[in-house]
Amino acid sequence: MHTVLFVGGGSVGHIAPSIAVWEALSSMRKDVTAHFVCSTRSTDAPYLRHLGLPFTPLDAPRIGVSLLLKGVRALCAAQKILERQMPDVVFSTGGYVSAPLIIAAWQKKIPVMLLEPEALPGKTNRLLGRFAVKTYRGTPVRSCMTRGSRERGRTIAGVREGRPVLLVMGGSQGAEAINRCIFGLTHELLQTMDIIHITGAGKLPANVQGGNTPGYCAMEFANEELPHFYAAADVTVSRAGASSIAELAANGIPSVLVPLHRAQHANALRAHDTNAHFVVCPQVEMQEHLAPLILSLLGKRVHGTHGTDGQDSRHISEIISQCLDSGAIPE
Repeated sequence: MHTVLFVGGGSVGHIAPSIAVWEALSSMRKDVTAHFVCSTRSTDAPYLRHLGLPFTPLDAPRIGVSLLLKGVRALCAAQKILERQMPDVVFSTGGYVSAPLIIAAWQKKIPVMLLEPEALPGKTNRLLGRFAVKTYRGTPVRSCMTRGSRERGRTIAGVREGRPVLLVMGGSQGAEAINRCIFGLTHELLQTMDIIHITGAGKLPANVQGGNTPGYCAMEFANEELPHFYAAADVTVSRAGASSIAELAANGIPSVLVPLHRAQHANALRAHDTNAHFVVCPQVEMQEHLAPLILSLLGKRVHGTHGTDGQDSRHISEIISQCLDSGAIPE
């Protein structure tokens, strides 16, 4: 049996592309096992546990001064993980948790592949790309994310007959600013559409926790419901993480993207340049412009085009498979 070690974490967005690659690889061959290394942040372990995937959390410091102080301990922990799992390949999606694993794998001469989903490469990938034998650009999407049922999504959320649906999501950790804006616009938006609002853990407003607002469905997190919510959505408000954008594009959902920081702003601009139904709303302009932008996108849902940009999960899994057989990464 061969083993592939997938590393990345800090958010679901860093983990989901690895799962997409693993699902494609495991469908191709049955002589491969996977193990995931994630961060110790509260989003990572529950997500992997829910999917029934084996994982090890790694307490790694962010790159910076703390790396000098805590990096040795993290590197030792990474070496122990490699000794225990004995992977043939390490596949990294970036994030600070990847750094000690990449260095430890390089020391042990284990091939490292990097995935860079962001428009602006992350700090870990920029600094440690030299240790990788191959780097891919793109954001693989899990196949289940495009197989949701519109009817089931509307039923789960209690959507009223004949009403268009706005899906609001702020990434796996939620988005305080988006939440506050939507809470303020709820009455106005409900005149036109029903709302599915994924708030993030601990961020449900007290006045809706009992589900007493007709047409408004709020939940802290969506796992198996998410593909059905994608299928049900007519328009979306979302942060601009690479994984979220890729999943929205794969489902053809017109979206208002609200970037959190410089890297997400670059992701949003790239998405807008390649898809006219992605519009960018700076966070400081939400109160004034968010509702008009949402209304302008109603009725513009299209078929998804994911897979035409960058490396998709099947192509990457084929490269990994060739590496497992030959011990080297194909050019």
